[in-house]
Amino acid sequence: MTPTLRLVALAAVLATPALSPAESYWLGRQPDPKADEYVFDVPVPADLAAKLTCSDAKSAKFKSGVREFRWEADGKTHTFLQNDVSWDGNRIDTGTFAYLRDSAVERDAWVRVDPRSAGFKAVRDVLVAQKKSRIENWFEASPILLRADGKDNPKLTVNFGTDAPFSVTRHPPELDFATGSMGPTKKPQIVGSVQGDTLFVAYQTWDRTKPTDKVVITRVSLADVAKKKLTLVRVVPSGGVLVGFTVDDKGRDYALTAKAEPFANNPKDDFVEKIANTWRKGVFFLHTEGTAADLNTDKFTAETVYGVGNSGSGRLVAGAGHLASVFARRHYAPSDKLIHQEADVLLMAADLSQVPVKAHNAVSHSFDQRLVFDGTDFVSLHQGDQYPITGLIVEKVPVGSKGRGVRHPAFSCPTSGNAVFFELGGLAAEPDGYPVLFTATQNTGEVSPMTVQEKAKRPWELAMLYVRRDFHTKTTPKNPFDIVGSGVLAGGYAKPEEITFDNLSWDPAASMFSKRESRTVTRQVSWLTTYSAVNAPTRATAAKLVQLDVGKYIAVWEEQGFAGRGWEYRRTMAATISITGGKDDKKIETGKPAVLAGNPRLHRGDDAFALTMGEKRFAAWVTAGDTNRQLALHTVGEDLKHETTVLSLP
Repeated sequence: MTPTLRLVALAAVLATPALSPAESYWLGRQPDPKADEYVFDVPVPADLAAKLTCSDAKSAKFKSGVREFRWEADGKTHTFLQNDVSWDGNRIDTGTFAYLRDSAVERDAWVRVDPRSAGFKAVRDVLVAQKKSRIENWFEASPILLRADGKDNPKLTVNFGTDAPFSVTRHPPELDFATGSMGPTKKPQIVGSVQGDTLFVAYQTWDRTKPTDKVVITRVSLADVAKKKLTLVRVVPSGGVLVGFTVDDKGRDYALTAKAEPFANNPKDDFVEKIANTWRKGVFFLHTEGTAADLNTDKFTAETVYGVGNSGSGRLVAGAGHLASVFARRHYAPSDKLIHQEADVLLMAADLSQVPVKAHNAVSHSFDQRLVFDGTDFVSLHQGDQYPITGLIVEKVPVGSKGRGVRHPAFSCPTSGNAVFFELGGLAAEPDGYPVLFTATQNTGEVSPMTVQEKAKRPWELAMLYVRRDFHTKTTPKNPFDIVGSGVLAGGYAKPEEITFDNLSWDPAASMFSKRESRTVTRQVSWLTTYSAVNAPTRATAAKLVQLDVGKYIAVWEEQGFAGRGWEYRRTMAATISITGGKDDKKIETGKPAVLAGNPRLHRGDDAFALTMGEKRFAAWVTAGDTNRQLALHTVGEDLKHETTVLSLP
């Protein structure tokens, strides 16, 4: 089987830039293919090193797909580069291979080196030993190269299976069904929580390719951040999924974890009997100051729990002596015998003595969630494509409620199946209501299966809407897409608009999105960027919203550009946002966006937060540091100056 992307003519061999005289590359081989331990002692010739690291002119287009990372081993910090390559048949024997990007090979992705050159055979043997089958007669490999000082053989052994924090640039991306593109995971990975004068950070551990079995909880006094050292609070077991982390006003830490278990849409073997219909142990836990409680029981959930985090995210928030959580999970439907995806809402007393709201389906499919405590109640956001309605859904779960919260759409647009054409950003609480930051295209026409890919290439703008605090008291209008008419939004901040289009919704009888219906949507959006006016397709993504004070915010987001087959990271932006006026005459103003120094990457699954150091208030977030033994605290003030403080792990 030969993919249509295959290039028949071989790529020409280009001149190769010389390596620095004091620099060399060494390929890692795996003595045991089942272990993540590599020995770096295979020299890589200069021309082949340039191809594998995409550092020559021919391969520069594919440089963004090369993952560069630093790792501590033998008491030193080393630099490694990893690239995904592919070939068909035995073409690698001729010195020819292609760059694999987004699970595909482009026509101009092929490169070639002289197979007769010294050192090629040894490298070729390692690539073949590490190859995996893609499709019939096609193979792929992800070689790791050590960049070393000097020419001496380092003979370095590195175990990449040791626990490390998640890194956007180092760890593999995953498919986002809501946008139809590849990107970093949306599940929480490194969660920061400020209580009083202390910053707590919990992170899910990873090996080189996947989450491992721990959540590490650390802390640092805000007064001691400059000392660049985290203190270990505790380590709790994880099944591979950190659903959420929070600290209450008494300083008690809570971690919600789950077993990593991806499921296909079609159940296999005895799935229904042994998973869907069985209350299993070891699947879903709340860890309160290190003490674990099994939540996969009928006390906490309306049905058995499985597939937590599949194609979605999760959050855990403390407030008023309670814990609330929203999280993605799977659900088997006997009606069509498919394993669907949904988002559940759970509300329980912090001591677990009461469960006012058992975990239950709130929105499906919901591929992303947000959650805040507004001082009285919990408020969540969902990225929904079907039930109870298609759009950005806001939900209030009052602390005193029983059963279900109240949900209303706050934004909607043309969609196609799982592709909803908007992404969640951030949610905040004010006396008048809830500012909601998100990104979306400005498309107002029908999206069909034939046009969905073209529509996704359009610019994605940064946007904001303002939900009234009393939105949960509003009744659903005759037209559920009449968002403006429902009264859930504040007035004044943007001009209302009405759009009418055809949309395909889910047909249970056919088990597919094939039911055509006409929709008229009224909505009110403040568009904060003007990417649609730029010639080059630009996309705002991974947006964060941090409240410095009532009406004063900092927004942070990534800019992507469309290149080849998909979107690629370009830079990280920030802007101040001010919100003034009453609930009927809100005004949203955005300051001039600025490029953040150093272009820090943003996690899609972790929220930014506010912290105070000295007398200044900052927007902050935490990522992996330069090595596997560091975290990085990023701060941005009202001057939009970005600073990074490296925090050594305990």
